[in-house]
Amino acid sequence: MVRTIEIFGDEGMILGDYLNQEVWFYENDDYDNKSKTSEFFFKYGLVKSGKTIKYPLLKQEPLALELGNFIRVIAGQDQIFIKPEEARQALMHALSIK
Repeated sequence: MVRTIEIFGDEGMILGDYLNQEVWFYENDDYDNKSKTSEFFFKYGLVKSGKTIKYPLLKQEPLALELGNFIRVIAGQDQIFIKPEEARQALMHALSIK
């Protein structure tokens, strides 16, 4: 199972790693000709050498956050993160893509 997301743009690529909870930016060092590079990036999804930046994130265990929120909601101490209707809509969208 892949747990990453890659977003390409004229200036480089952002890589999000859900499993390790990391976000990296890989800079494209020759993005001065934007019309050419945009077409190149979207067609081939490549980034040439440049700076690499790792953004700091507060790492938290997603399931522990979800369970903690559920317990606090039942105890009347917190609000629900995702309302049932929002969850149903997200599921319907995901199933329509499949």
